[in-house]
Amino acid sequence: MEPRTFTESMVESESAISINGPASARGFRLRLSYDVTRRRAGNGQSNLISAILLNGQYFLGLGARCIWTRTQRRNYVRSIMIKQIKFVSIPVADQNRALDFYTDKLGFTIITDQPFDEKQRWIELRVPKAETRVVLFTPEGDEKRIGSFMNMSYACDDIDKTYTELKKRGVEFEGPPQKQPWGTYAMFKDSEGNRFVLSSD
Repeated sequence: MEPRTFTESMVESESAISINGPASARGFRLRLSYDVTRRRAGNGQSNLISAILLNGQYFLGLGARCIWTRTQRRNYVRSIMIKQIKFVSIPVADQNRALDFYTDKLGFTIITDQPFDEKQRWIELRVPKAETRVVLFTPEGDEKRIGSFMNMSYACDDIDKTYTELKKRGVEFEGPPQKQPWGTYAMFKDSEGNRFVLSSD
């Protein structure tokens, strides 16, 4: 599919282009996509910015310096601030017990283990082959979350082999892996009773 192009002057003006029609003073409704790129024209011509049609909407490339949103506030797409999830916090009742579980049974490694306050330590763990870290820490007032279903899931290459190995290490599973249209998964508990999904494609 041929991408639709816009000049930089159109991108940076307030009479911006609507994704589904002609110019609109309300500004861009274009969204971002990593699949399109900016194209430069030589000989003093305007720079062109490619956008591609997806599901009835045009998606603007990250090469544009800025776009106008529907509120007519500039959105500097070149300076995207959030780049990844740094860590997820898992509430625990006993940090020593949880640390033993996550290092000895799951194979996570310690990045940080230092005092946080009079009650807890800040324990930050690295998951093999992952950038997102796990923190064994319970924010004040979140004690009721201990032993509940966690809104996150772990991924592995081979669910059957991982299930068998973790079972040997003493990890408690709710049952064997189950196949679903979206993948295969199994549910397990950590030392604090927190429940997690472990899945593979």
